[in-house]
Amino acid sequence: MRKCYWIVLWGLLIAILPALAFGQTVDYESEAQDIFSEYMSPFCPGRLLADCGSSQAAELRDAIRVALANGVRADSIREQLEDTYGSSLRASPRTHGWGLLAWSAPFVFLILMLAAAGTWIVGQRKPLAVPESADLGSAYTEPDPALLEELRDELRNGR
Repeated sequence: MRKCYWIVLWGLLIAILPALAFGQTVDYESEAQDIFSEYMSPFCPGRLLADCGSSQAAELRDAIRVALANGVRADSIREQLEDTYGSSLRASPRTHGWGLLAWSAPFVFLILMLAAAGTWIVGQRKPLAVPESADLGSAYTEPDPALLEELRDELRNGR
């Protein structure tokens, strides 16, 4: 009976060991690339930190990688970047506060323009004017009997 416990214990250990060995790896480079693509470079105007080729930007990227490897959270690094270089360094506005206005303004503008265009189109339609003296029932006239006979002949002959 004891031998059975050891076999089960070794089997569990062999099954769990690869998960423990490979499950704990953290991809610092992907986190670093996320940060690099979220911020503009303070050293290359108009370029992302990921795309800037200056030596100062390379040093900043290396410092971010080292901080991530030392266990500093990505949010802390983002806060530190904004404290050091200002929030204008962000490549896109935040999704709260005044940044939410920047994200929602194009949609509000689109809705307003669609409403204005719809109002203008409806205003351009002219109502159908029907004279009060017109008798719509008298608009129908009998077809010409000669034309009816000619039509029937053509239909019979298959032309």
